[in-house]
Amino acid sequence: MTTKRVRDPEKMREYQKTYREKNNEKEKERWRKYARENKEKRRESWKKWQRKNPEKVKQYYQDNQEHIRARVSENGKQWRLKFFELYGNVCECCGETEPEFLTIDHINGQKGIPTTKKERGIGSYRAACKEYRPDLYRPFCMNCNFATRHGQICPHKNIGDNNGT
Repeated sequence: MTTKRVRDPEKMREYQKTYREKNNEKEKERWRKYARENKEKRRESWKKWQRKNPEKVKQYYQDNQEHIRARVSENGKQWRLKFFELYGNVCECCGETEPEFLTIDHINGQKGIPTTKKERGIGSYRAACKEYRPDLYRPFCMNCNFATRHGQICPHKNIGDNNGT
């Protein structure tokens, strides 16, 4: 006859706590592996919790505003750097190489991008990196980007034509 072991929740919590303290790195790696393998499951679980707890979510964002902004800003910088690593660190029109002047240019505006995938700001860099579509995105300096909006020709092209080059 087998007897069912009755567990004391308090003892179990204490045991788990001491185990995690002793095996901290092992537990961290186990959690990282689980997180990598279950991204969608975790995302859905998180969204479900957010829908059930809107007040807690609101309070969290209010309490951690500076930290969240810093994290979002850093994440944006990483996507921007990755974009220029993939597509090049030079303006395809004038040859500008100063990183602060470079930006993403949507070839033909956003006409080639499905409506559901149109992004702005950092979302554009993220989408361009994930897809790697040189036919849709290219590095331009801000001057060339602004000049070519609405199908206009960049002044650099006009200058080159006037000089006979």
